[in-house]
Amino acid sequence: MAKPFKPEAAFRRLKDFDFARARVSLRVFRKRSSTGNALVFSAVWVDISKNLADELKAIAIATRDSFTEAGGYGLLEQPNESELLVLRSEGTSFAGLELATAGREEANRAKDLKSLSNAAGYVVKIKAGPSTLSCYRKATSDWKAKKSHSLLNLVFVEQQLDIAEDPVFRIARSFDFFGIDEYLLVADKRAFESVLNYKTTYENSFTELRGEQPFIDLFSDLTPLQEYVGTNAMHLRRMAVVRDKGYYKDQKYIARLKTVNGQRGWGIQFDGNGRIMPTAETARVIMQVLLNHRLYSELSLTTYDVPSTTPV
Repeated sequence: MAKPFKPEAAFRRLKDFDFARARVSLRVFRKRSSTGNALVFSAVWVDISKNLADELKAIAIATRDSFTEAGGYGLLEQPNESELLVLRSEGTSFAGLELATAGREEANRAKDLKSLSNAAGYVVKIKAGPSTLSCYRKATSDWKAKKSHSLLNLVFVEQQLDIAEDPVFRIARSFDFFGIDEYLLVADKRAFESVLNYKTTYENSFTELRGEQPFIDLFSDLTPLQEYVGTNAMHLRRMAVVRDKGYYKDQKYIARLKTVNGQRGWGIQFDGNGRIMPTAETARVIMQVLLNHRLYSELSLTTYDVPSTTPV
C-alpha cells in the first residue's frame, strides 16, 4: 500500500538536509527521443575545483532558503514565488535521468569541451552520508557563450589582459528542481516539464483520449475541438487533466452540464442525439466545463473560469 503523499514531508527533508558535511559533484546531461518517443538520457561527470564545488553548494542552499512552503504538484498548478511544488518521481521520466546521472565511471568523465556542448542541462549531486540531494538546472543559451564576430572575449589573469580562446560556461545562481529520495520539488515548473518532455506526454494523452469511446460519443464531431487544442502546450495540458478527472464519462455530470448550460447561456450547442456540437467559438468553454473549472460564486453571484480547483 502506497504511503500517503505529504508535500510538507518532502519539504522538511530538503530543509533538514545536512549541507555542512556534504560532498559535491557535477554532471552534464543530454537527452533524445527514441523510437516511440521514449526519452533517453546520457550524461558525463565533470571534474570541478573546490572553489566551484563550494559555490555550487552555496547556490543550492540559497535556492532552498528562498522557499518557505510546499504544495502538491498538479498539471495546472502554478507555484507562487515562495512555494515549491512536490510530486513523487514515479510516473515521470525522472528515473531515466537519475540513472543516467548516477555513476562516476572513468568512461563517463568529460574529457573535452565537445562533451559539454549541446547539453539539455546539468545536475549538482550533493551527498551527505547515505542521502543524496540532486539539484537540476535546464541548460539555456547562457550555459555556453557563443562566439561573436563583433565582440572579443577577454580575461584578466596575473595583471594582464589577454584574449579568451576557450568558450566560457556559465552556471546559473538557482536551480529549477530538486530530487531527494522518491520526491521531486519543483521551483520552475516550465523548466522542469521541458527537461522531462511533458509536452510529449500531453500529446500522447490527447491522442489516447480521442480514441476513447465515451469521449468520442460525447461529441457530434471532434474536429473543431482538436483544431482548437492543436499543439498549444497549455491546451494539451488541460486536456490531459480532462482525461484524468474523467467527468466526460459521468452521465449525471453531462446531464447537469446540459441543464446549467441552458440556464446560464454558456452557448454550448447540442445535436438531436444530445451530443455536444463543438465550434471554434465554444471550444474553450467546453474545455472549462469538462475540467469543472467554470464555477459560480454564491457570494458575488458571478461565474468564474478558474485555473485550478481545491475542494473545501
